[in-house]
Amino acid sequence: MSVEMTMARMRLLLARRSVVARRLEAAAGGPGEVRSPRLDGMPRARGAHVGALAALGRMEALARERAEIEEELRELSARVEAPILALPPGPHRLVLRLRYLEWRAVSDVANGAGYERRYTYKLLEEGERRLARGA
Repeated sequence: MSVEMTMARMRLLLARRSVVARRLEAAAGGPGEVRSPRLDGMPRARGAHVGALAALGRMEALARERAEIEEELRELSARVEAPILALPPGPHRLVLRLRYLEWRAVSDVANGAGYERRYTYKLLEEGERRLARGA
């Protein structure tokens, strides 16, 4: 698999990983214990609700999917690490390293590097083209 194809696959996996992380957060905030008030004002627990069990099942499935995505990302990162680190020090190398070796979101890359988000996308695109030409 070429560096260009590897990075394209990584872009898809990083996007999917972000979606899975958001869904995991949403499922974690799902229904928990169902409580009903007692006459003395203290809540009374009724045990696990069916919705809570369904949320737990969704969370387990999402956690498995995240683990599979991260395993593939580890393999792909190992393929692109040498070409990225072979680039001369500068902004392209920095944003590519943060995005593809540390798996950061583009907004995090922009914040970490001190660039505007739009400029970060431009640097990523130019850096990917440099890698494709060099590979």
